[in-house]
Amino acid sequence: MNDPQREQDLAAIRQLVADASMPTRTELQEIHFLAPDVAIVECVKHVFDEWEPALRGGPDTRPPSAQGQLTFVMVKQTGPDRAGAWRIRSAQTTPAKG
Repeated sequence: MNDPQREQDLAAIRQLVADASMPTRTELQEIHFLAPDVAIVECVKHVFDEWEPALRGGPDTRPPSAQGQLTFVMVKQTGPDRAGAWRIRSAQTTPAKG
């Protein structure tokens, strides 16, 4: 089934992933352990817009926010080859208004 919204979302994600040239800095805020092998990690993500005006879509086009809330779900690996290693299972970035 051809879903135009899905295709638009996929195109936007592909573009963002393809151009990872925007520098960011992540500031750790809190770590909440839900279980010994599962944690929620809360961060503030700072975005620094160094894109050329042509890449931004014009000289007055800026990202919607210079920072946002970044949340990870982390899972501790088990098994002989990766025991004890923490991996990101899920990530969510929410732009901050202000």
